[in-house]
Amino acid sequence: MAWETALSVQEFIYNLITAIIILIAGFGLGLLINKALLRLLKELQLNQLISRIYITINLERWLSTLASYFVYFGSIIIFLKYLKIDLAALYLILGGFILLLLLTFIIWLKDILPNYSGWLLLKEKGNLAVGSFLEIGEMGGVSGTIEKAGWLETKIKTKKGDLLHIPNSLFLNSKFTISKYQ
Repeated sequence: MAWETALSVQEFIYNLITAIIILIAGFGLGLLINKALLRLLKELQLNQLISRIYITINLERWLSTLASYFVYFGSIIIFLKYLKIDLAALYLILGGFILLLLLTFIIWLKDILPNYSGWLLLKEKGNLAVGSFLEIGEMGGVSGTIEKAGWLETKIKTKKGDLLHIPNSLFLNSKFTISKYQ
């Protein structure tokens, strides 16, 4: 009986050390993948490619970080499986987290897509540049000089000196004019 207990303790310690080595190796691999993928995406100039469609997010960093997180998560799953820890709770937590991310992404798209479409309409309609004069007829005659034109909102400075943040989705249903000078 004592021999079986000593053997099971020795087996547990062996499994624990092996699982820790797997975990450390997985995290090292995740870091390596992050750096390698980031270098590859920078060489492919992914951010410059997506900037042509006026998206200013650092997609290179985002994708490389996401890939490393998948490797980290896989390492944790292998670590827990090697220690014979039940993964049902972990799968439920992961499923809830993925569902939360999916819902957040859908809500994000609901806000982003109309603003981005409005910004593309602004770019197509006229000379959208800092210093141009923008007049929106639907908002009770709001007008001003463009301070910044982003893909989510346009900032204009009125004659009174107020700085207005106008969501670009407003331009989809409003009549507006852009001119070089007031």
